[in-house]
Amino acid sequence: MVSKKDVSNLIDPLTSAGTALDLSQDTKNRAMEILRTAAEKLSVHSHGVDNVGAAVLLVACRQEEVAVTMTEVVDAWSPIDPDPDVGEPFSHSSVGRAFNHISRALAIKTRPTAPEGLVTRATTDLGLEDETATVAENILGAVRVVEPSTVGAVTAKGAASTALYLACRISDQDDCTQSQVAAALDTNSVTLRTNRDAFKQVLSDHPELDIIEETNYKTLDTALFLDLEEIRGDPSSLPSDLAETPEADAEEEYLTNAAVLFGDIRNFTSIVQLYDGAYATINELFQEIERTVAEEFQGEVDKLLGDGIMAVWTDENASQNAVACAVDILETVLPNIRSKAPFELEMGFGIATGRIRRVDVGDVDRTVFGENVNLAARLEGLCKDFDAQVIVDEDTYETVRDKTAMYHVPSRSLRGLNAPQDVYVRPDSSVIDTDDVHDFNQAAADLDEGFYAEALEFFAEAYGNHQHPYNQTLVQLLAVECFDKFERDDRASWSKRTLYEYTDTQYRRSRPLKRKAVSCLESPNMEAIRVLEIGCGTGDLTTELAEEWPAVEFVGIDTAPDALKSAKDGALSNATFKRTSVERLRPDKPFDLIFLNSPLYSQSSYLETLTDARTVIADNGALLIQQAPPSFTAKLRESTREAATMMKYEGTFERFDYPIDFFEQSELESALSNRRWNPSIDRVDIEVDVYDLVRDFTNVGLTPYTECFSNAVEKQKFKAEFQTAAKRVAEDIPSSVFLVQASPDT
Repeated sequence: MVSKKDVSNLIDPLTSAGTALDLSQDTKNRAMEILRTAAEKLSVHSHGVDNVGAAVLLVACRQEEVAVTMTEVVDAWSPIDPDPDVGEPFSHSSVGRAFNHISRALAIKTRPTAPEGLVTRATTDLGLEDETATVAENILGAVRVVEPSTVGAVTAKGAASTALYLACRISDQDDCTQSQVAAALDTNSVTLRTNRDAFKQVLSDHPELDIIEETNYKTLDTALFLDLEEIRGDPSSLPSDLAETPEADAEEEYLTNAAVLFGDIRNFTSIVQLYDGAYATINELFQEIERTVAEEFQGEVDKLLGDGIMAVWTDENASQNAVACAVDILETVLPNIRSKAPFELEMGFGIATGRIRRVDVGDVDRTVFGENVNLAARLEGLCKDFDAQVIVDEDTYETVRDKTAMYHVPSRSLRGLNAPQDVYVRPDSSVIDTDDVHDFNQAAADLDEGFYAEALEFFAEAYGNHQHPYNQTLVQLLAVECFDKFERDDRASWSKRTLYEYTDTQYRRSRPLKRKAVSCLESPNMEAIRVLEIGCGTGDLTTELAEEWPAVEFVGIDTAPDALKSAKDGALSNATFKRTSVERLRPDKPFDLIFLNSPLYSQSSYLETLTDARTVIADNGALLIQQAPPSFTAKLRESTREAATMMKYEGTFERFDYPIDFFEQSELESALSNRRWNPSIDRVDIEVDVYDLVRDFTNVGLTPYTECFSNAVEKQKFKAEFQTAAKRVAEDIPSSVFLVQASPDT
């Protein structure tokens, strides 16, 4: 704790520093409140009394949104114990640590220094006209409106210096140089130049900034907003550093297999705000990175991005060089710079390979554009979410997969890209072996394919397992995703328990299939028979056959967890049930008999199943399928429309597609033949009680429809209306099924 005596001793220096910084009495009073609270509730003595005093003053300024930087607070503070016996000596970095501790521990919401406030002060210090400050503030506002991340990605001093420099050019105050603006805001020319390019890009990308509309500038006083045509205007009339756009005198070329790397310094804003000399360290780091890219890995630095870098490789080993360069920076360059810095330095890299467009604008600038440039930037951003150091796209991974094992995380949605992307994450730990990565990738594939329980089991076990030090942030993220999807799938999926109940109608429809299966089992051509049911549901038919044929090995598989909940797994020694798909089954030996009992699939997944079944059947095996004709439930589906009309809810199903599709006989025969089967298809009449059929469809087939309603009352009313309509047409429903027997076409 900070003692009461220390609190009393801090009152005078806190008041003096507040006066030197021209703070209001309210802000100084707020600082004293924070100091007393910190002294009572927190153990902050290890920071040193002066560091605590300056830190609480900075916390108060940030909470009150006063435009004061940490450097200014440190400069204004008069230490009362510069060489303390307890705690750290007074310094910029020590104040930063105390600031972080106090603001977080007391849950005080601090806001970064607003660049607009710094613009006003710098304008006065530089002797510029008030109009220049107005232009700078409105540039900040305009850029923040359309691309808030551009302002948010740099420090307040960096954003303020950039906007003020552009404003000087617009206001014809050319006597104010770039170096003078940077010095007035305690930054440097390199950072200003980099941020300037980012601001200019935003302005050139948004022609609507020429139009003064209140809806576009809600945070601005639009009466003060200058027409931004003055910023861009006619390129020929602008200073050269504002006229550069890829469209002006541009020569371009297309590169088909280029690798683009984006690198980013983590916590850049906090580092430069909290530590003296941070810019010198960052500049040294960028110089080393530029040398590494160009001299050691034959790349080209396209641009510096304030807190990051963009590099391009166009040689035949572009992808390999880009990945190797990122690894070398992380393992060699960064540790060397970090050893000399009073703060932590971490970076993340995103790499994408493919077609890009390179544009040369006269002799002034060269840069690249294209979807893969955007992809590389998004992958670098994903490093923050995954707490990863290197993430690459699929094309890059394919070139390095033999040398570098990577986590495969499929189907990630990335901002600005239309299609989900498979991404590959380089493990941070060198002790991760190939088997560990394979296990991770299998679980990630389970998640992507809907096997949420299996994926969750792996990720939950891997989280915190230091025998296999996986990326813990990534493992936790995927575990939470598994859990959320598992719960959502359990609540909302149409393919749930009611759809897999073994109803009277399904039992009657399965009789022809069972008779055909028994005929195959009795065939003398089959020895040591192994039988597979695909889409076994609750396992009733497989169990029925297994009880009658104890010497035969039966396996039932299904992808829906609820389908297997009541399967009698373990009750019979010759019958097992698995939650998996044919594609993932990988049996030790092929199956002699495979059957599908009224498969509940969409047409696309039905066709995939027929293809996959071909890979797990013996050469002399048999495939049996029982499928209802499309007409079997067509009239009942018509009754659902009638029920919706009666309830005046016809719009509810306006864009609704029933999730289960059935083939006509000719379509089914063609589908099998195209997948190397020799099919024989018969239409077999069955006995069905029409009232049982309506009841079963109400309990099972209506599930996809009732999920469209929001409450139980609507669902029950819809079922009642459906039954009334269905009973009028039930007598006309055809009572037959297609029975398929097919052999592999070898």
